[in-house]
Amino acid sequence: MNTAFLDPQSTAGDFHRTLSVRDVTTGEPYDLASVTAIAFSLRLSGHEQLRASLATGEITIDGDPVTGRIAISLPVSRLRHLRSGAYSVGVALSDGSETVQLLLGTLPIVEGHPHELA
Repeated sequence: MNTAFLDPQSTAGDFHRTLSVRDVTTGEPYDLASVTAIAFSLRLSGHEQLRASLATGEITIDGDPVTGRIAISLPVSRLRHLRSGAYSVGVALSDGSETVQLLLGTLPIVEGHPHELA
């Protein structure tokens, strides 16, 4: 498992992050070919505020599964309701027989200024 402090995210913009998943023992990219579920969650004061997954399509395997990269993409419509603060973030995956916590960390959310885009 890795710990991370992610760059701040505005509530007025889309969230896009690509994460490289590595085997903690060997340091090699984690082969995602057998992964059946990946989940991403944001918590504030112990309460889940947002969840994304492979099932919702907001998490995808980025390219060839053997490279160990996942992409998380959330539209601004999913972020607008979040209050400013330091959110706990977690990412986990499962291959159907084992669940692995990939990341625990902090994601600062800041109130953005919405714009009318033509």
